[in-house]
Parts: sequence; C-alpha cells; structure tokens
Amino acid sequence: MSSGSAFGRALKFASLSRSITNCRCQSKADRHRVRAVPRAPTRATTSRREGSADGAMRLLGFSLLMTAILPTSPARGEQKAAPLGDTRAVPACFGCHQEAKWQPGTSMGHALETVRECKVRAAHPLLAFKMGNYSYRIERRGDETVSSVSDGIQTLTMPIRWAMGASSAIGQTYILEKDGGFYESRVSYFSELDGLDLTLGASNSAPTNLLDAAGRRMNHNDDLQCLGCHATNAAHAGELTLDKMTPGVRCERCHGPAEKHLAAVAQGKPERGPHDVLSCAIH
Repeated sequence: MSSGSAFGRALKFASLSRSITNCRCQSKADRHRVRAVPRAPTRATTSRREGSADGAMRLLGFSLLMTAILPTSPARGEQKAAPLGDTRAVPACFGCHQEAKWQPGTSMGHALETVRECKVRAAHPLLAFKMGNYSYRIERRGDETVSSVSDGIQTLTMPIRWAMGASSAIGQTYILEKDGGFYESRVSYFSELDGLDLTLGASNSAPTNLLDAAGRRMNHNDDLQCLGCHATNAAHAGELTLDKMTPGVRCERCHGPAEKHLAAVAQGKPERGPHDVLSCAIH
C-alpha cells in the first residue's frame, strides 16, 4: 500500500531469518556437545562459525524475501489448477499457455481477496487488538465481516470490502467502506504474530477521532493505484471499473487485454499477443 511496505517486509524477514538461523546453530551446538567433549574454541574457529552463521542468515533472509515478493508456481510435474473453491475461473489463456491454469492460485493471483474467500477470516472468526485508548475487533456477523474500533465510549463499525494481500502472505491490510468511500484499515493481520498489529506506516500519525482510528481515508488516486495494482481490470481511463474488476493479479493485469489476441487465435491467425508486453508496477 506504500513505498515503505516492501522495506518493512524486508526487515521482518531479516529478523525472522536471524531467529531461525540462531535456532539452527543452537541445535547444531547441542548435537556437538553430545557427540564430543567440549573444548574452548580458538579465535579462528569462532570466526568461521560466526561467518558461517552470518552467511546462512543472509542466504535464508534473501530466500524468504524472494518468496514473499515473487509469484510462486508449482514444481515441474506438480502443476495444478486453482482449487475448485477458488472464485477465479481459469482464464481463456490456458488453451495455449499451461501456466495460466495454476496462476490464479498463486499468491500473486490472490493479491486482492474478497472477504468470502479470505482464509484468514475463516480461520479467525474474531481478531482483537488494543492500542492506546482504542480497541479493535474484526469479526464475522452473518455473511458480513466488519471492523470495529471503540474508545470506550463510542464504537464505529465499518464493513470490510477486500483483503489486500494473499491469505498465505506475511500479512493482510483490509479495505473498509463508509459512505461510498474506501479506507485503509489502521490495523492489519500479520501471519508471524497470528494476529493484528498496526498497519505499516500507521504509527507515523496519531488518530484524533474514531474515524481516524478506524483507518486512513483513501483518495481517488489511492483507489486507482492500490486496486489497480492488486486486481485486474480495476481501472480504466482514470476511473475505477469495479463492475469489471477481478480480484488478484491475473494474466491481463501485466500482459494487457487479450480479446484481440484470442480472436486472432480462434481464426487461425495468431499475431503478436499480449504476452509480449509487460506493464506491471511494483511498490
């Protein structure tokens, strides 16, 4: 949602990878103590161990970062179509491009999720969080999922329209709606915490009222950039086209409209297709 989000994710992964590496190093040291009589490490031995651990941490951190940023695909021989429960139909591109069959099920294909298909929501009927004077709740109410914030005196409740980020990603930020406008939720779900915390960037300003505490009002440019990046056919000629929007980054989001290309293929006259053109933007 912001230019700092990628940096924030990198910091989280660096911290996580250091913790994992320390655990692995500790486990290796424990095994060593069982197998051999301990002895005082020399300066050279200590240097090699520190260098090895630091190198492993950097390698693991890089691998985790790439896993989060780049779209994933099944291994060769294990390619599968998007799950039957996935609301994203297999695109027409699949006739010639096999990867189009499983792409809708990738984390990039789920860069924007509807509330109904959000697995985080299904696994957590209630999420609660408190920061300062404000208490937050994200919960299901019938077929609707709402976000509520209270200052102990008043409560403001807003419906969640979409989850920004795949359920399998490191986190999700929610798009709320009020009076026809969209708001970026002030709290987000983080998989590492398995719970809520402040949305990246939210700590830069203190809320002055319940509406501020609920989330940041998205202006028209925010709507176009956020939904235009996380969804397919969400905007055209500077206006939102929610009636044509498909949640998630699909083939046409980066490769452009496929109608003319598909028509040419159907007539047996394939021409330069949209797969030759890339127009992706990454924040």
